[in-house]
Amino acid sequence: MIIKKTAVDGCAAIKLERHDDERGCFHEIYEEAKYHGLIGPSLRHVDSGIRWSQANWSVSKRNVIRGIHVADYAKLVTCVAGCITDFVVDLRPESPTFMEHAAIDLSHENHMQVFVPPGCGHGFYSHHHDTTVIYLTSGRFAEHGERTLLYSDPAVGIEWPGFDQVVSDRDRNGKSLEEIVGYALCQSIAMARLAARAKSQ
Repeated sequence: MIIKKTAVDGCAAIKLERHDDERGCFHEIYEEAKYHGLIGPSLRHVDSGIRWSQANWSVSKRNVIRGIHVADYAKLVTCVAGCITDFVVDLRPESPTFMEHAAIDLSHENHMQVFVPPGCGHGFYSHHHDTTVIYLTSGRFAEHGERTLLYSDPAVGIEWPGFDQVVSDRDRNGKSLEEIVGYALCQSIAMARLAARAKSQ
């Protein structure tokens, strides 16, 4: 198993081990001792007392977008059939990568999974029919406690794949980045980044 950093602090892309024999193949989605032994300081969230309390299974048609859903609990996302591009948006004001996002391709062929830290937004695009995703969560879903960030908000800056995208009413009516994290905070971060980029040119 290999764990790699992403553009979002504490978000990990994890390459699973695959075991093949004459019957087929086998993967471990999670094993506490192995994950704990491979985590470095920059990925401190992955196994710092987190206990998975719910397991979810979704099946999506081609061109489906799910998200961006924001929760106060962690997620461990695995694609077991088909292919998705998984997006994680950092919405934690104290994070060094606040307002940045990571994009990771997950499929049954590349054997990758993603750890989503608490407080980050999460969503994905389905590239195939019957794409199947299993994800563990460290908290139980409560509709009133989960926010939806508008997937197409230009301030988020995600370039979603595909055409004729299929999106639920809930996700289509998500809140803007400014509504989620606050206008003043968004503006100050954006201005600071523009100044840093101009200085580096």
